[in-house]
Amino acid sequence: LHNYFTLSTDYRIIPALISSRKDINDFKPVIAEGKEAERILKKYEDLSKKIR
Repeated sequence: LHNYFTLSTDYRIIPALISSRKDINDFKPVIAEGKEAERILKKYEDLSKKIR
């Protein structure tokens, strides 16, 4: 058997939108900026509090 162990638990959330367009999904994700990025990061923060 092999011995497995975790080297790191660091992570980085990159706020992104699943589409570059708002009217349809063009399947071209883009990095969110400004208020939109803050909204996405807040959502992850709130969700992570629920699973701790």
